[in-house]
Amino acid sequence: MSEDRRGHERRSFLKLSALAATAGLAGCGSQSRSGTDTEAGTTETEGRQTTEQTSDTATATETSTEEAGEYPGYGSLPDPLAVDSSNPFVQLNDQSTDNYMGELALAMADSNTVDLRGFLLGYPREVWKNKKKYGRHREECVTNHERMHQKAVESGMEHLPPPQFGVFDHHQKPSSGRIEDTEPIGSEGTDLIVAEAKRASRENPLVVAVGGDICTVADAYLTDPSIADSLVVYWHEQVDDINEQSGYNIRNSGWSAYVVLRRLATVLDHNRGGYTITEAEVKNRVPSPLNEYMMTKEHWGWGNPLQSTDWSNKGEFGIDDERALLLAAYPFTRLGSNPMSVSGLQRADWEYEPREVLPTLSSGGEDSRLIEIPDIERSKTAFWRSWD
Repeated sequence: MSEDRRGHERRSFLKLSALAATAGLAGCGSQSRSGTDTEAGTTETEGRQTTEQTSDTATATETSTEEAGEYPGYGSLPDPLAVDSSNPFVQLNDQSTDNYMGELALAMADSNTVDLRGFLLGYPREVWKNKKKYGRHREECVTNHERMHQKAVESGMEHLPPPQFGVFDHHQKPSSGRIEDTEPIGSEGTDLIVAEAKRASRENPLVVAVGGDICTVADAYLTDPSIADSLVVYWHEQVDDINEQSGYNIRNSGWSAYVVLRRLATVLDHNRGGYTITEAEVKNRVPSPLNEYMMTKEHWGWGNPLQSTDWSNKGEFGIDDERALLLAAYPFTRLGSNPMSVSGLQRADWEYEPREVLPTLSSGGEDSRLIEIPDIERSKTAFWRSWD
């Protein structure tokens, strides 16, 4: 999901919404609160909203506890920067009406730019959103995921995998703090990622390009940890600093983000903003009726991406989620890369249970398989390659 188009206005709205959330809203699973967070060594009243960060002692305790169960194949993970359009791909997003990542993935499949093995959507409930509203939004996401695929078929596109679905829930952090004790959720998207990763190899890994939450990828790993040896993740988590919890995608992933960043070879799109595509380009370069769908689909909060002035100028759209596909397929778009490492856990701003579920990152890391891409300037030329 692309949060950044509304800038500070939308982030302020999310913070206010989170503060207004009731104590009964569940975030990362349904674990009950005892009133005492034993892992962090702190006591907290049920439902209390806080932005307090985990202490150094708590972080060290969490990390040392979890280290005991670390997947033994980490040292043999594939190089996440060695992939390109020749690798098998899976596309995963959470919402399809505020971006054009899905349409781009289908165009890449149709043009044989990539071997697209999966076209997935998963959408866990945001912790500030009540169940009734979430139900409406989930139905809209599912409907548009299928409708987009149908419009692509009607436009003559071929080689398209069917529209399928990942998880629609958060993983519950286990009381032990060990990743391997986390219960998987299960979904057809989970099974697809596991199957395709097992067909891949360390030398030619499966690439999962993610524009929303990371929960379905975490679910695949939790279902079969051996896929870590043949899986690379490119994630538009949309933040300048993941430790500030400033992006929707990292926040709504909860414990799943920690699972993925600790266990899988992952590239993070550490950028805000991007470049624009125009209504004229969509009209002239995308086949019909898919182009008409792109110019008229509506997000429940912000309308059509090409028409809403909340996102950019009318008739323009700022690329965000789409970059996960472009960075993975086109090495020339990766102008720079920096190694990262997961240094511990931090308290979530939102009402997850327990609260210490989100990863903290540090720069550097010996033989790192966690990479950030800080500069995506050259991806401006890559979006339309698959449509020509």
